[in-house]
Amino acid sequence: MTLNDAERRGVQSQFAGRPAPPVCDQQFIREAVSSPTATAELLAAYTHGWTIANLAEAANAIRAFTAPSIAELKRILSDRKAKPR
Repeated sequence: MTLNDAERRGVQSQFAGRPAPPVCDQQFIREAVSSPTATAELLAAYTHGWTIANLAEAANAIRAFTAPSIAELKRILSDRKAKPR
């Protein structure tokens, strides 16, 4: 699993109405633990994706279509790599 995969899973989880903690997605946890990528980094990426989707949803609701969260959500869903944090 890559960090981009984990971000997308967080977005999908938020879209599905799941709570933010990655532990609420047991399939994700199983895949993250068995991945060669550091689990802590995958958990952070998942949480980032979930948070961005949540913020983008709020920005969309108030018609703030130029909000940074909207641009970041588009980046996550387009499979472009994240900028180093």
